[in-house]
Amino acid sequence: MLILFSDFGTGSPYAGQMEVVCAQAAPDVSRVVLTHDAPLADPRAAGVLLAGLISTMPERAVFLCVVDPGVGMDRRPLIVQQGKRWFVGPDNGLLVEAAGANAAWFQIDWRPQHLSATFHGRDLFAPVAAGLAQGRMPAVTPIDDPVGLAVEPCLDRVIFIDRFGNLISGIQASAVDAATDVAVAGHTIAHGRCFGEAAPGSLFWYANSMGLVAVAGNGVSAAELLGVTLGATMQMTKGMD
Repeated sequence: MLILFSDFGTGSPYAGQMEVVCAQAAPDVSRVVLTHDAPLADPRAAGVLLAGLISTMPERAVFLCVVDPGVGMDRRPLIVQQGKRWFVGPDNGLLVEAAGANAAWFQIDWRPQHLSATFHGRDLFAPVAAGLAQGRMPAVTPIDDPVGLAVEPCLDRVIFIDRFGNLISGIQASAVDAATDVAVAGHTIAHGRCFGEAAPGSLFWYANSMGLVAVAGNGVSAAELLGVTLGATMQMTKGMD
């Protein structure tokens, strides 16, 4: 399976072009778009979101991951092997959280005949990912120093807002006690287990299905109610375990 993750935007022609390359290069491989609405031009936030999303993904899969504001510069193109999963994308911190510990990192040495300075997703990463999905490894060099490997993964800010208006942070819910409150946009918000246990119209924070701290409203958009946009600070007001 080939799974696509990018910040190109749903319905974007860039997303479409990349998908066409995958379809042409690997017509017999099933393809799924995880999202084309990853945090825009923010590899670190997108990487935390990606790590949360892949927890229920198949073990045998190739992830084509493109959030690449440094495209055309000297950042390296990478392949990462983590067990039976493979990740393809830029060396800018995007893949670190998803790869986890004991991953094997490779710099991609292969280059296509035509390589746009601004669209490596289409010209480089897509054909490499399609080849991996069919068992073909391009020319690579092993590396041990990917960007972001030693960076603290916790991001105490809003990294994603879903269509329901839920505010998803980069904070790992497993590190937070349920007695802790969340401070966001001047409001202090208590923990709730699920939507049905909250009063209609009220806000609560919860451990979402990705394992991240999120703020939601029962029947209302937390983003609209709080006037919050991406990047807003979200802090725990009591100590973490």
